[in-house]
Amino acid sequence: LDVAQVQSLLSHSDALQQLYIDATSALSLSARSTHRLLRVARTLADMSDSNVIEQEHLLQALSYRH
Repeated sequence: LDVAQVQSLLSHSDALQQLYIDATSALSLSARSTHRLLRVARTLADMSDSNVIEQEHLLQALSYRH
C-alpha cells in the first residue's frame, strides 16, 4: 500500500488521526518512519481481522518504536 492508501484507513476517526499526527510530531519521525508505522499498524489490524486501523493497533505499532 502507498501512503495515501494506508492513511485513508485512519480516516474513520478524527481522534485517531490526531493521535497519529501528535505521535509522529512528538517523536520527530521522518516520512519514511511514519509510513513504516502505518504499515505495521495495518498489519496488526489485519491480524485482528479489522478492516481499519484502530487506536490499539496504532498504539501497539508505536510501542515497537521504543
